[in-house]
Amino acid sequence: MIWQTPPDKKNGRGWALVVFALLIAYLLSFAQRQLPAVVAVPLADYFSFGDAGIGALHGVSFGVIYGLLAILGGWCADRLPRAYLIGASLFVAGLATLISAVAQSVQQLWLLRAIVAAAQAFLVPAAFSILGSHIPRRLSGLGVAGFATGPFLGSSLGYFVTFAAEETGWQQPFVLFGIAGMVSAAVFFWMQKRLSDLGENSSLPPTEARPTMGSVGFVLAAMTFTALAGHAVLAWTVLWLERSGQFDSKAAALLFAVALSVFGSTGALLTGRLSDTVVARGLPRLVAQSAAAGLTASLALIAYRSDDPQLTPIWLCGLVMGYAGAHVLGSAALQDAVPQQLRGRYHGLAICLINFISLGTGTLLVGIASDAHGSSQGLGIILSVFVPGALAIAATCSAIGARIQTTSPDSLKARSPA
Repeated sequence: MIWQTPPDKKNGRGWALVVFALLIAYLLSFAQRQLPAVVAVPLADYFSFGDAGIGALHGVSFGVIYGLLAILGGWCADRLPRAYLIGASLFVAGLATLISAVAQSVQQLWLLRAIVAAAQAFLVPAAFSILGSHIPRRLSGLGVAGFATGPFLGSSLGYFVTFAAEETGWQQPFVLFGIAGMVSAAVFFWMQKRLSDLGENSSLPPTEARPTMGSVGFVLAAMTFTALAGHAVLAWTVLWLERSGQFDSKAAALLFAVALSVFGSTGALLTGRLSDTVVARGLPRLVAQSAAAGLTASLALIAYRSDDPQLTPIWLCGLVMGYAGAHVLGSAALQDAVPQQLRGRYHGLAICLINFISLGTGTLLVGIASDAHGSSQGLGIILSVFVPGALAIAATCSAIGARIQTTSPDSLKARSPA
């Protein structure tokens, strides 16, 4: 069964302002999340650890805590004032990020990253719950896409700030994004009243709020394997560009920042809007997600095998654009697959799975495999197998989920002649 947001309310442009505010929150939170990857080289030199240490700091210390508490975050999002949850999340995560700049040991940095993870676990489920309540049905994919450009803009912003602060050490980006997060929290403490003024779409009766678990299971699997590939791309691509000898560290970071900000955002928005057209024609959004993941798997294989400095940027931009589309479509498909009043909990479950499997272990496994390979080309070889493989599994899961949705009794009844 595919659940949709109830009929549109005439909220004017209020929903667009809500999406924009949520985008800024996600942008800042993801910039904070990506900081260990953005400043990986100076951070590793300062604390004296290798690729496995970078993967553990970026993945395990953040991903495990984030994933565990996301389930609690989803439960709270369905029951508590959601804008207040997001404001508190931004403030606590910003404060911990700010204090990270004065960490004197790896243990201190791990603890502070765990605090950032715990705070951010409440943000995304609350945001998706808000999106389900206030976005017009015909623009559901575009609304999710607008919010989901946050990771791409946030990651690229982290690189740009690092350029500006490269003479001051790795600490400066932590200071800047920590303060920005704390300041932005005030917007959401104000926004709770604004959401009340807009009014929410009517909820389905609780007795009818039962998603089709077969379909939801494959949606969650597709999201998890897409994220498994995506976190490997976000965490390791700049380091791969440097080690391949095609670009120096600054050129590699600049190239990836441009790819994320321009092509990542474009891919997210285009696929989100196109998927609304797919749904309007009676097809599950998972059809588009499967196509996007499959195409991106091929682009990843080509990109990480490329050794031509002129062609690598082209393949890399295509990879980022494709991943952005697959990422957005997975989240939007989950919005379709569960009823409105359960979206916070199911997105919390998705975050738990994604971070345990993709962020918690995926980045670490790539780092361990790269260390074990030992050569300067080892990271590229590992990525050329790991990323396409994960995306191929995601495409398969989406295709199976789409098949379940199109052949379910409810779907067949909805499409049969009156």
